[in-house]
Amino acid sequence: MRNFNKIDLIIFVLFLLFAIPGGIFIVLSGVNDSDNSDDSNDSKFSGTYFWVGLVLSIIAAIFMLVFLVRTGINLSEPTITNTNIRGVQQISPGVNLF
Repeated sequence: MRNFNKIDLIIFVLFLLFAIPGGIFIVLSGVNDSDNSDDSNDSKFSGTYFWVGLVLSIIAAIFMLVFLVRTGINLSEPTITNTNIRGVQQISPGVNLF
């Protein structure tokens, strides 16, 4: 994994700028509202909000894929690797463990 730079930060901020409003628009569309009445004219579903939210979410997903490819984050490996006992001893409070 390489270090982050300003372009990576810009891509991540763009992801947030598209993902948060996308989620808000999908929630505002009322797609998850349960309506038990049989009258379909009484539904509060807004297709416009849903499609705007879906498009924003797709754009956010593209930015996240670009971010993951640029930074080289491998999501299948653990975050902390290559630890040794000497590194663990250095953070102990002055007691020699071995």
